[in-house]
Amino acid sequence: MASGDSMACRLNDTKQFDSDLALHKEITMTQKPIHSRMLALGLAIGTALATASCSVTYTNVPYRPEQLQRRVVDAQTGHGIADAIVVFKWNRSEADIGHGSRVFCYRVGMTRSDSEGRYAIPSWEDRRPMIASIFKKGLIEDHDPIARANGIDKLKRGSEDFSQRREELGRSRVHCTDEEDRKLLGLYEGIYEDARSIARTSQEKRTVDRYFLSPLDTARFGPEEARRRAHQREIQQ
Repeated sequence: MASGDSMACRLNDTKQFDSDLALHKEITMTQKPIHSRMLALGLAIGTALATASCSVTYTNVPYRPEQLQRRVVDAQTGHGIADAIVVFKWNRSEADIGHGSRVFCYRVGMTRSDSEGRYAIPSWEDRRPMIASIFKKGLIEDHDPIARANGIDKLKRGSEDFSQRREELGRSRVHCTDEEDRKLLGLYEGIYEDARSIARTSQEKRTVDRYFLSPLDTARFGPEEARRRAHQREIQQ
């Protein structure tokens, strides 16, 4: 179902539900005895819900031109950060009224900031993606809602503690589908190299391989080969 049709479906069905429910209430409240009235009202609600229910699919809102250009900066100095990796996700929500809803990723994109930290939000089918991750080796996102609302994405220095840095890098990962994740090879390479640079002990290096090399292998070779390589590493250890 097209996006416009979905919205019309929801609005029309809501109006229909209200109209049907009001009409049945007016009719059934004049009936006696009380159990008859309650039964009729229950049937009225069920009928209205059945009439209103339809499968709804809706995607991201269209672009606003002033939001296309953004900038990655150092949280302390305000200077632009060059070559930062920016990952975008296009999500779709599917809902069946009365049966819950779910959100899933169906496309990803990746770009890098220029020498002044600037980058453009890409276009795909005139839909605006969400910014899923901004990564630069040794740094972490500094979530400043006011800055972000004004087109500024801040990064700050990451932790030098291995356990904390592992958690930070874990939050930088993005997953969509196995096919789409192949587009994020640069992100996975950067995260893996960052984690390996602070791993000192053999245990820490094994942890890095388990958490960050396997996703990298999946992007490089596909899930089946990635699982085979992970199993081989476990045997060798």
